[in-house]
Amino acid sequence: MKVKNLTVEQKHSLLRLLSPKQSKKNKSGLRRGAIDEAVAESGYSRRTVSRVWSSYHTQLSKGVEPFQIDLSSSVVKSSGRKRKFTMDGMMDLPVHQRSTLRAISTGMKIPISTLHRELKKGKFKRVSVSVKPKLTPENHVSRLRHILSLVDNQTGRFSSMMNIIHIDEKWFYLTKEKRNFYLHPNENQLSGATYGKG
Repeated sequence: MKVKNLTVEQKHSLLRLLSPKQSKKNKSGLRRGAIDEAVAESGYSRRTVSRVWSSYHTQLSKGVEPFQIDLSSSVVKSSGRKRKFTMDGMMDLPVHQRSTLRAISTGMKIPISTLHRELKKGKFKRVSVSVKPKLTPENHVSRLRHILSLVDNQTGRFSSMMNIIHIDEKWFYLTKEKRNFYLHPNENQLSGATYGKG
């Protein structure tokens, strides 16, 4: 009878067949011929029966209580497709290359679809950074002086400003007010980064 992986219940039923056959005289903990008898009764292979008993007896000899012995399969823990990468390489990317998943994909040579899955799993996070200009008292005074210079002292009204050239406002929006960046969980902030770079 070929069985790929025994369940925990099947292993317990197998141990119930082997427990009455225990013996302290042998190192294996079983009397002579016990494995063959269990093979005949259960229908499992000799290798399967020996492996289950060995796992049980090894833990028992280490002082583990019988009701605490772990009989779960180790195949489940080590099965599945192995990861070929880690997100630790993200910290090596410059900050301006971490504003989009496409940029990260290019820098780390990882498919965007994989990055989407890792983001949902919480392997890295997205943060938003906003531009918050901080005007000093000198800046406030300088702005006020500039506004007052445009007021006509005689009429108390603003001048026509026909002698002033206004630069197109698009020059003031080269830097976005809010940008998104992706960080590794071990990073608390954009350390060493200059906002708006790139």
